[in-house]
Amino acid sequence: MDDRDEPGWVLLAGRQADNATLRDAVEAVGYGWRVMPPGPVDDELLAGAVGAVVPAARPLTADEVGRAPRLRAVVSPVIGTDQLPLQTLAERGIPVAHGAFPENYVGMAEAAVGLVVALVHRIKEKEAALVAGTRPPGVGGLVSGRTIGLVGLGRIGSAIAERLGSWGCRMVSTSSAAGRTPGVEPVTMSELLALSDVISVQVPLTPATCGLIGAEAIRAMRPGAALISIGRGGVVDERALAEALDDGRLSGAAIDVWEEEPPPPDHPLLHRPDVIATMHNVGHSEESYRRMAELSGEQLLDLLAGRQPAYPLPTP
Repeated sequence: MDDRDEPGWVLLAGRQADNATLRDAVEAVGYGWRVMPPGPVDDELLAGAVGAVVPAARPLTADEVGRAPRLRAVVSPVIGTDQLPLQTLAERGIPVAHGAFPENYVGMAEAAVGLVVALVHRIKEKEAALVAGTRPPGVGGLVSGRTIGLVGLGRIGSAIAERLGSWGCRMVSTSSAAGRTPGVEPVTMSELLALSDVISVQVPLTPATCGLIGAEAIRAMRPGAALISIGRGGVVDERALAEALDDGRLSGAAIDVWEEEPPPPDHPLLHRPDVIATMHNVGHSEESYRRMAELSGEQLLDLLAGRQPAYPLPTP
């Protein structure tokens, strides 16, 4: 029998390879599954691959797509797709779905709201002062009445605006969607930087957003403001941010995504009371992990069967 007559298998990587729900869904319709290693992939493994579930921690390369002649479906279990060679996939006509499900973006929005509260009330600094037996450098303030700048107004940004808007916050954004998003004022980037008490950044990493919040933007931020980065590493200049915190120009920051993941132990934004640091998991939850596995399987099998998945990614 020609190898092309075989059902083929699905490539799973990282946490997805350990998920019985996902593996069972694939096997139930006659496909096998293989673990995609963190390093180089041999031709034999790629030759029989008809689909792939690709987490952020294990990117799929254009070369690997080129060596997978039977590949016809790719799923990102998370909202972001910067781990995928989208142009190469589009040229091959391979459809892509991603994990834009509510448990994902609602969890991120809830986490962002929590970070706003923690930064404005200076909770981590108060804890550090308690442990050190000293007085905190400041008592913080109320979230109500603050101006929150949203860099990125997709599902996560809109969910943040919905929650903080009901608390009496003024919401501003540079996004073209601001004018049609209830409670969000459209502003320029210079206005957002000057007005905002807290800026939350939740944009993907693209050529247009790489270094978007760089040294110049950070210098233009309102004195005493705080910065939250929950989109992708590389959008915020981490060294410039550390310098602004050291100089006292900014009051605090919360960083969940990093230029290098994980960041090195001596990173200047770690081990300090004015920074809340997490490792690309601040909005994760048991609910999102459970739904991620279910939906990854559902969307992959939809694509393989020629059906429309729940969350298709538009062709670039």
